[in-house]
Amino acid sequence: MEHTQVTIEKAMSVHEHWLSRNRALAASGAFAAYATGLAIYTGGADQTWAIWAAVAYGVTTVMIFVTRRTRIPLMVPLLVSLAGALGAPLIWLATKVQPTPEVKVISQSATLLLQHGTPYLAPGQLADWLSYNPYMPAMAIFGLPKALGATGLSADPRVWMTLVSIALIAVAFWLAAPHLSCRPCSRNVALSTVFAASSPVIAFPLAVGITDPPVIALLLVTLALAARPGRRAMWAGVALGAASAMKSTAWPAVPIIAAMLATREGVKAAWRFVGISAIVAAGLSALMAPAALMDPPAFIQNTVLFPLGLTRHQTPAASPLPGHLLAMTGSVARGGGTC
Repeated sequence: MEHTQVTIEKAMSVHEHWLSRNRALAASGAFAAYATGLAIYTGGADQTWAIWAAVAYGVTTVMIFVTRRTRIPLMVPLLVSLAGALGAPLIWLATKVQPTPEVKVISQSATLLLQHGTPYLAPGQLADWLSYNPYMPAMAIFGLPKALGATGLSADPRVWMTLVSIALIAVAFWLAAPHLSCRPCSRNVALSTVFAASSPVIAFPLAVGITDPPVIALLLVTLALAARPGRRAMWAGVALGAASAMKSTAWPAVPIIAAMLATREGVKAAWRFVGISAIVAAGLSALMAPAALMDPPAFIQNTVLFPLGLTRHQTPAASPLPGHLLAMTGSVARGGGTC
């Protein structure tokens, strides 16, 4: 009898979800505070998102607090958060506000890709900072619907980035689940996906058109695959290669995960992972933009020199994320200044 009780307790602990009501309450309160601050101190698309999100996170916080002793599923307030912090501001910004620079760049790169086989303008055609495309070739895929003639919401790259990001986040949680086919695990995957997608880390950049979420989602898939030894870990190289073909910010993850694999499975497995990542990244880039291979100066100007601030035209882009805010706190943050 005692053995049976222990077995039941172990099974329950395996399927117990990490996101308790208390944790969700604390997280939602923190999200509401962040969005409120953003609504006060920023403007433009960032402020629009923040106003929607502050209300959504606030309502979610109240709902979780009020229903913490009831049988109402945690999914209900989290869906309110998802609708208010992602769905509503995304639709509002896509239909009533001029596209953000990131959205314009992705749309332009997709048009160039269809017309010329490359998403990059030649150095002599780079008339201003919006002419540059700092992304890797695969990022242009999100602008293809508009380039192919789509209109309305379906023409906005943010919609496709949102759908792809949420789907990949769900895949990552599904791969990380203890059991891939049981009902409790499926509910936990859905809960984790909604929570992650409605968080400011994902919802904010998706709504305003920042291109990080699809890359972040692919990195989550990479980690979920790499967490388990064997051939499945090698599929992590495919996921990371796809992320690297979208944005160069994914590249630093290659040596980090390779080091993890080397520690667990040996140097040979690590090099195999690096090779798969490189082949997939190069293959997707060549497939997406064959003409870019014939014009290295354009590729370097757009994807290397421009992000580093080494081109004639400088980007005015700024971010309300912690690193940027820290850099803006004054001369002391920049390592100089007076007493």
